[in-house]
Amino acid sequence: MTQPNPWHVQAGMAGRANDGPVRPGTVLGLLTIAGLGIWTTVALLSVVVLVLRIRILGEAGADPRQVDLSALESNDSLLVLVAGLQGVLLFATAVLFCLWLLRARANAEAILDHAQRWSRPWTVFGWVVPIANLWIPKQVVDDIWAISAGRSDAKPGSRPVMAWWACWLIYLIGDRIVALGFQAEDGGLAAERDQAIASLALMLPGVAAAALAALVIWKINGMQEAQAARIQAAIAYPDTPPPAAEH
Repeated sequence: MTQPNPWHVQAGMAGRANDGPVRPGTVLGLLTIAGLGIWTTVALLSVVVLVLRIRILGEAGADPRQVDLSALESNDSLLVLVAGLQGVLLFATAVLFCLWLLRARANAEAILDHAQRWSRPWTVFGWVVPIANLWIPKQVVDDIWAISAGRSDAKPGSRPVMAWWACWLIYLIGDRIVALGFQAEDGGLAAERDQAIASLALMLPGVAAAALAALVIWKINGMQEAQAARIQAAIAYPDTPPPAAEH
C-alpha cells in the first residue's frame, strides 16, 4: 500500500479530500475589517456626543431647572441616532465576521487533519448561546489561528486573540452592567451623567476590540494564504520536503 506524503498529511490532503482546497477568505475578511472600521468611526462620533452630554448635565449640577433643555433634547436625539447606527453596524459586521469565521474554519480543516475543540455549528452558535459565548468563540479562533500557523496545539493562545477577547468581554459585560444598572436607578440628572461617563469609558475597550479583531482577521488570512501556497507546492512537487511551519 502506498504511504501518503507526510506533507500531504499535514496539509489535510490525506483522507480529507472532500473538504476541498484552502480558499482564504480574503474578500470576507476585508469586508469585515471595513465593517469594523465603520463601526469604530461611529463609536468615535458617539464619544463626542457623550462628552457634550456630560458637559450639559454637569453645567446643570443637581438642579434640573438649570439644565439647557433644548441642548439636552438635541443631544438625546443624537445619542439615539448614533446608538441605532452602532447597533445596525454591529449586527451587520457580526454576520460578516461569522461568515469569514466559517470560511477560516473550513480552511483550517483542509490545512491540517486534526480535530478541533468545537464542531462547525459552534462557530456560529458559540456566539449566541448564553454563558457559553463567554469562551467558545475564543477557543474556535484559537484553534483556527494555531492550525493556520501550522500547529496542532492551540495552547498557548496567541497574544492578539487573547487581547481581542479580553477587550470584547470587558465591552460586552460592561455594556450590560451599565444598561441594566442605570435602568433600575432613578437618580435624576446625576444618574444620567454617571451613565454617560460609564458609557464613555466603555468606548475604549470597544474600539480596542474592533481594532484587534481586524488584526486577527488580517493575520489568519495571511497565514492561510501561505498555507494554500504550500499545499499547491506540495501538489506540484510531491517529493520536495516542506519548509518549516510558521509560528
